[in-house]
Amino acid sequence: MSKHALKVRKGIVGIEAAIILIAFVIISAAFAFMTINMGLFATQRSKDTIAQGLREASSPLQVDGNIFVRVMQNELNVNSTIIPLRAMGVKYVPVGKDETVVSLSVVYREGSSISYANIYYGVVDTNFDPSGKSFDELAQAAFKYIDGTVEFNYDNNTKKLSVTYGVDVTQTLSVQQNVTVTITRSDGKSFTATYTPEGGTEVSKSGTTVEFYLETSNMTGTLSLTDIGEYTVKIVPDKNESASVSFTVVKGSLPAALLIVENSDGDEALDASEKGFLVVLLGSDNKAEPRALVTVEIRVERSAPLTVEFMVPESLTANSWMMVAG
Repeated sequence: MSKHALKVRKGIVGIEAAIILIAFVIISAAFAFMTINMGLFATQRSKDTIAQGLREASSPLQVDGNIFVRVMQNELNVNSTIIPLRAMGVKYVPVGKDETVVSLSVVYREGSSISYANIYYGVVDTNFDPSGKSFDELAQAAFKYIDGTVEFNYDNNTKKLSVTYGVDVTQTLSVQQNVTVTITRSDGKSFTATYTPEGGTEVSKSGTTVEFYLETSNMTGTLSLTDIGEYTVKIVPDKNESASVSFTVVKGSLPAALLIVENSDGDEALDASEKGFLVVLLGSDNKAEPRALVTVEIRVERSAPLTVEFMVPESLTANSWMMVAG
């Protein structure tokens, strides 16, 4: 065989070896990339799992101050309590009605007890500022929020309609014509509403939507929603749709728990910079007597519950707020 033929054969073998080597390098790189990628993915999932576990094993809510109870005026029993709360370790905690559950248990000294799975009605109207308010004012605000009444006051001289609802939140609407008031249940279910104009006749309305007119003269009236639930009330002047005003009215029952947020930014979340006051209204039918054990469990979405437990003191002072824990 000639030298020329040998040289040609050596050249062909070298190219094939290079191709095979490149193929191995490419395959190895692909496998290496896949391995590294899977490792990073597994690490991230492990991190997320650990973080989720920590969130579920601890509560982002903490009691921030002293717990107070309200002693009734006519008898030495407790009918409401206020628990100060703050978000800890997180930027915010969702505390809307759909994200939060508040359970209540009262065990009396003779051994009987009452328990409620969920008494939470959500965040009291964010327009209400608790700064500078007394505990009585906070409790009254919480009660009025679930009272389900709306007051109307129309002044024919100024052509203004004032609407007061919830926690004394008043909205004023300029009116040139008659006003249609529409009430709609948020869940579409049938309800009953009673409208009583001053000096007029009480009229009951039922269905899923109620409409009536306020006459163009000086008059006041009260709308009472008798069924438990949430309602949207919309007031629209006949010929001026753009000037309409709407708001939500909540009708509830006792016992009830409501959150009042100080320094609120207007959403249904308790931010780290805000302070919450959980008002628990027991009512006269669920009052806690001395030495009764009261347990309030607050569970927000994807976290461990915050359990607040205290015993009503043996010695109580009528018509006052008393500290039970801190």
